[in-house]
Amino acid sequence: MRLTCSQRALAEGLAVVERAVPTKSPLPVLSNILMATEEGRLKLASNNLEMAITTWVPAEIAEEGAVTLPARLLGDFVSSLGGGDVQMGLKPATKTMNLKCGRYEANINGIDADDFPAIPTAAEGTSWRVSARVLRLGIAQAAFAAATDETRPVLSGVLLTLEGDQLTLAAADGFRLAVRSVPLMDPVTEKLSLLVPSRTLIELARVLDDTDDAVEIAATPNQNQILFRTPAGLGQTPNLLVVSRLIEGQFPDYQRIIPQGFQTRMVL
Repeated sequence: MRLTCSQRALAEGLAVVERAVPTKSPLPVLSNILMATEEGRLKLASNNLEMAITTWVPAEIAEEGAVTLPARLLGDFVSSLGGGDVQMGLKPATKTMNLKCGRYEANINGIDADDFPAIPTAAEGTSWRVSARVLRLGIAQAAFAAATDETRPVLSGVLLTLEGDQLTLAAADGFRLAVRSVPLMDPVTEKLSLLVPSRTLIELARVLDDTDDAVEIAATPNQNQILFRTPAGLGQTPNLLVVSRLIEGQFPDYQRIIPQGFQTRMVL
């Protein structure tokens, strides 16, 4: 594995995937970031077994390969560089990555990429599109109301309901309720409800660009995982892929909680 890429692009990519690196993990490989060559770009991925984030960095690939490197050590070294191009070369026998940038050089020991948990990259069947800016707004106005403890797992998630041309996000912690509906780019033919961990959506909102670009939402065939990817479009290599497990359980019928009539109304 040998390649060259921009220090700025590499630092930005690492900052995105580091959000899914666990602080403590029984599996050492989960503290690492997967680096692999793919379709002429450098693929970066992290996985904490609840959420996985993958992004791609433009690079000049001289030799294909893959390895996992410690996230904190790699991120600190790359962010300390002053700019320019980073040259990387992997020693397959020792899984040691040599990084050079200007007068700086480092050798970082890694773990075999085969030990890294597999991440779904595509979902069969239907997918839906929503504007990145609109999705970020919906998450910001709903996810804050989700419970932060795990005593009732269903309340720690945000219910995503796709119906018609609307995506509705609902969250409740037993004391407060937030519901926000945002428009879909394409109407759906069948109603679908997915319960997503609020932590996943909060991290997703942080890594999405504030643009009108489409974000594609899809569920795995067994509907136990959800995928968010950009740019939208099946068959395209995305620039960002966020995969999360779904929460099992029945979310409360929040429609019955919302009062249907008001005698007093205040507008601020």
